[in-house]
Amino acid sequence: MTNRRMDAMANDPPLLEIEGLTIDFASELGQVRALDKLDLSIGAGEIAGLVGESGSGKSMTALAVLGLVPSPGAITAGSIRFAGRELLGLSEREFRTVRGREIAIMFQEPGTALHPLHTIRAQIAETIRAHEPRTSRREAGRRAVELLAKVRIDAPDRWADRFPHELSGGMRQRAMLAIALACRPRLLLADEPTTALDATVAGEVLALIEELRRDDKLAVLLISHDLSVVAAHADRVTVLERGRVVETGVTSTILERPKEAYTRELILARPRLFSPPTAPSPRVERRREDPT
Repeated sequence: MTNRRMDAMANDPPLLEIEGLTIDFASELGQVRALDKLDLSIGAGEIAGLVGESGSGKSMTALAVLGLVPSPGAITAGSIRFAGRELLGLSEREFRTVRGREIAIMFQEPGTALHPLHTIRAQIAETIRAHEPRTSRREAGRRAVELLAKVRIDAPDRWADRFPHELSGGMRQRAMLAIALACRPRLLLADEPTTALDATVAGEVLALIEELRRDDKLAVLLISHDLSVVAAHADRVTVLERGRVVETGVTSTILERPKEAYTRELILARPRLFSPPTAPSPRVERRREDPT
């Protein structure tokens, strides 16, 4: 993102604004704090990264935005505003008007998130009709095919009527993205969208998310344990450790001049960000050349 665009977005009110978000879980040993006073904001058309190790509170943040913090967890402090509207305190019925329509999520395991007994077309169409009940089944099915084409699935007519187990991992992730986009949301929560994908397919999925951000002004919260993923795609990044913000700022600045030891550890854990690939060992080369 150019500096001019970053400056323009900084002057616009954020689409999503989280302030002081705290989540506690009750346990036999007392309260366990999963998230501690998180501050985070995302503007329209921006990709904001949220990075940290497993258990740092990344996915819990996404669930809180959707009003889906699991029991016995509870939001005990803070504010979540979307387009100026406070989400905390909404009833489940009120949340259903936001969830899926205004804010959508890509779960990290499409193999378990997709229903194994329903076709891809049926699952996309069901999402459309849940938020647009006046839409006919036929129209919803037609739009499902259009969405599969939008997420770059070849021959979408053919794949629309397949079941999840018949699709590759990359195609299932694209189908999940199609479901997320079904009602034209303004914010996408992408929770580990490249999990279990090879590097080529992962790159294609992330490039597609970038394209949607650019063309549709879609805001994205990119959640990942992999700093290299966030570094390549996020405008700004927030680093979490054990539920607390370690540091936050423009991605390039944090990568070049990290202030905290934990952030430096994450950077060093991903040497491919900064180091060229090493050449194959001579033994491997000799074995390739040996016809026996």
